[in-house]
Amino acid sequence: MFIDGKRISSAWLIVPLMVLAYLLISNTPYHYWDEWFYLYSMLHRSPREMMDLELDLAKYNLFPGGFYSSRVGFLFFLQALIRIFGSGLPALFTIQFVLTVVMVGTVALSYLLLREIFDTRDAGLTALVLLFLPVTVYLGYKALSEGPSLFFITLSGWLFVRGFRTTRRPAVVLYIVLAIVSMAAGILTRFAVFFFPVGLILGLLILRDPKRYPLASILWRAGVVAVGVTVIVAAAFVWIGPPYDRFMGLAYMVRSLQRGIGVKIYALAMTAQLFLPALLLGMIPPWSRKTTMALVWATFCIFPLVVWARHVEPRHFYTALIPLAILVQIGLTRLSTWLARTLPGLRFRAEAIWALLLALFTLGDGVIFAPLSPYEVNQQQYIETMSRLSARNPDASHIVPWIADYGFLSFAYPEKPVYLAFSEPSSGNRALFQSKAFLAWVRPGSYLGTREELNNVPGTPFYIGWTYNPIMLNLKDMLGWSGINYFSNLEQLEGRGNHLAMSWIWLDPALKLEPVGQIGQYHVFAILPR
Repeated sequence: MFIDGKRISSAWLIVPLMVLAYLLISNTPYHYWDEWFYLYSMLHRSPREMMDLELDLAKYNLFPGGFYSSRVGFLFFLQALIRIFGSGLPALFTIQFVLTVVMVGTVALSYLLLREIFDTRDAGLTALVLLFLPVTVYLGYKALSEGPSLFFITLSGWLFVRGFRTTRRPAVVLYIVLAIVSMAAGILTRFAVFFFPVGLILGLLILRDPKRYPLASILWRAGVVAVGVTVIVAAAFVWIGPPYDRFMGLAYMVRSLQRGIGVKIYALAMTAQLFLPALLLGMIPPWSRKTTMALVWATFCIFPLVVWARHVEPRHFYTALIPLAILVQIGLTRLSTWLARTLPGLRFRAEAIWALLLALFTLGDGVIFAPLSPYEVNQQQYIETMSRLSARNPDASHIVPWIADYGFLSFAYPEKPVYLAFSEPSSGNRALFQSKAFLAWVRPGSYLGTREELNNVPGTPFYIGWTYNPIMLNLKDMLGWSGINYFSNLEQLEGRGNHLAMSWIWLDPALKLEPVGQIGQYHVFAILPR
């Protein structure tokens, strides 16, 4: 299992099996709400059009300022995939698979990066741990900007470090230019990724290896890269528009959300999950230079977010995945070595115990924590719901009260009539639903705001939606299995309350919603006049 010079050929035989395991384990039905905003928007509009619509939509708090422009590179990436594969379920599955391959590519690049800094054995083990860390698994099959952004920034880190292998000026210049381009691509794909390169530079300085990485050389090369990236990103700002209005709004939202310390604890715990004991064990002194480097790198990527932002999620710590993998790998090695010495009756070598622990932690995370990771759409249940409804009612019109659901159905079923009836009656924000920007984003004729518009939809209208935060419902069920009766008041589960009630259709006394069926979290009602 351990990768060294004598067994490198056998190690490469393991790689396809590990990749296959990742493809299977990360293929969960749980999908994040932002995914459908991106896919739907890029299906019907260009990145430039979304730049123009973004500020108007932000005025009504539909999206924060900078929601699209801070990920403009990701929008172009998605647009290219959609132009190649189109829309519909087969295209959706293909795009999700491509994004998973990008994550696998990131792990491969991390191996190349770490092999430049450490030896082949450490690089291989760390890359294997990285492949199965909870956030890496979570990002599989998700149309989120973190995956492509991490790919480009890891490529940039490898090119930067690789450039220290040569002293020939043309080769050094080439590596620096390529590092600048790939880093700019990573930052434009998701701006928050800049924590990664700064953490890597700090780690190289802490590593104190003057023969391979001279201090002066690190600083001047990093300075050149910073200047080059700044020029490219500044040019992108000119194209996007005034950055202050956009990105300060996004920063304000992250800073101002009142979620409390509990959300931060949740985010940190879900970042490590069952790997937490190994992570903590890897942080216990004595520290090698490798440990110190990983601690500095990870701290820079995590600590500012925990202190500054009031709302964080596990995926926000994606820039710390490589240093966290280093620490977990150290902890797993210590734990497996200790178990092999302490429990000789097991008759397992440390290598076998190491692999067994990795497998147990990974599978345990999938069973216990995957349903508790941030998500809103259960893709598998939604597809089954649509399949059954279409089989029974081929002329059905699909009306949803929630924007993420509308984005999913519009992209996955472009051939079906799908309508949005979101009205958020509790907020009284009627100006949003009458604004030109909102109606343009939804598409003409696809928003239902009155009973007259509802009467004009073709076929039989069906109301489809879900109730409360599915993560909290899953937690409620898990606690119930343990005999803990918590969350007795379901209204506590989601600040907005029942998502089925997020439309005027749910409250209109002239309409009768007759239950047709339920699959998982999704309820289907036939809309009838009283």
